[in-house]
Amino acid sequence: MGTDFENLSGINIDKPPIHVRHADLERQDNSSFRSDCPACKVGSIPVRRNMETMEIEPIDNCLLCGQMVIYDDFIEVANKKIAERLTPDLMEKLRKLPLEPWNGED
Repeated sequence: MGTDFENLSGINIDKPPIHVRHADLERQDNSSFRSDCPACKVGSIPVRRNMETMEIEPIDNCLLCGQMVIYDDFIEVANKKIAERLTPDLMEKLRKLPLEPWNGED
């Protein structure tokens, strides 16, 4: 078994990225985000986050073979993660915020 991992380590690091839908990937250990690598079938693809903002990023790599993936359903995944944080209490607070029209300037 160790030989398989050694043979797969970094094997796809220089290959072009592949497009996947996060929703279609096989999950590992009942995880909502960590998935089996579609390229090597045994590696793990976590969901990459920006280290400064902790926002989910639309690209990732297999931790074993290095295959880069681009999540074609990135917006859906990001919105789902945001929705999970929106508790009824938080939603109520958001509804009470005064809204001002945006004038197109920052």
